[in-house]
Amino acid sequence: EAFAPKRKKTVEELARHPKRGQRTWLTCGIVVDGVPCPYGAPQKDSMRKHQSSIHNIGVVWYTCGVKLADGTTCEYKAKQQSNLKTHQAFVHDINVKWQHCPYPDVNDPTKPCSYRAKRTSHLKLHEKSIHSVDVTWFPCTMPDPKDPTKTCSYRAKQQSHLKLHLSSMHNLGVRWFACQEPGCTYKAKQQSHLKQHFVRVHLDPDGGN
Repeated sequence: EAFAPKRKKTVEELARHPKRGQRTWLTCGIVVDGVPCPYGAPQKDSMRKHQSSIHNIGVVWYTCGVKLADGTTCEYKAKQQSNLKTHQAFVHDINVKWQHCPYPDVNDPTKPCSYRAKRTSHLKLHEKSIHSVDVTWFPCTMPDPKDPTKTCSYRAKQQSHLKLHLSSMHNLGVRWFACQEPGCTYKAKQQSHLKQHFVRVHLDPDGGN
C-alpha cells in the first residue's frame, strides 16, 4: 500500500485538546507520617515513577541473597538490577572486572605492583599517588633552609601539602600563637603547642626542668 501521510488535526480537534495549564493535574496523596504527599504530575507515567522511587509502590525488588561467612544471608535489595550487580561486585566480589596496576612495585622494581582496583578512578588515584603518573607537581620556590644559595627541593602532589610545607619550614602564612605570660617570648604555630608550653613552663615549671 502507498504511504499515507499523517492527517492534520482540524481546528475543532485542536480546540478540544487541553491547553497547557488546563490539563488534569495528578496528585500523589499517599499519607506519610500523617501528611499526604504533595507531589503532583501532569502524566500518569511520571506519577508511577514517583510512587515507585519514593513510596516503593509497584516495585519489583532485586534481592542479593549471597551467603555470608557467619552463615547469614545478605539482605541487600535494589529497585534496579544494575544496582544489584554493582552491589555484588563491590561488596561480594562477584563478576568483578579488576583493574590491575601496570607499573613495577615501588619497593622491588623487579616485581609488578600488586595493587588492583574495582574502579578505574581508584586505579588512577593509586598510580598518581604511588607511582607519580600524570602528577601536577607544586614545587617550593623558597631558598633552602640549610643552604640559602639554593632553591628548596621540596615539591608536593597537592597544593595543600605545599602550603603546609611553606608554613612549617619557611614560616609563610603562619598564624602565630603567642604566650600571654609577662616576659615570655614563646610563640607557636599550633595552639595545642602553646597549651603544652603553658602547662609545662608556667603551671608546672619544675616538671619542665
